[in-house]
Amino acid sequence: MDVSGLSDHQIEERIGAVVSGAKNIARPIADASSTKDGGIYGWLLELGCADDFTKVIEAFKAAAVIVDRLIESTEKSALDSEPG
Repeated sequence: MDVSGLSDHQIEERIGAVVSGAKNIARPIADASSTKDGGIYGWLLELGCADDFTKVIEAFKAAAVIVDRLIESTEKSALDSEPG
């Protein structure tokens, strides 16, 4: 959704229309091959509306648990292999 040149009120109206399901107002930024149309703002808006930021946070939390387990396992293996 290109919002360049629109007033704050016009941007708010356009966002409201997209969120309420209006058709032919915006094309998904993910379908674009560059950020030229609508700029990075459109990408961030789409990610926020799709709740993708929350999904990324959850994915990183799960990955951190795996990394922590690997570190603990490596440390335990190192301690077990020490002469003693």
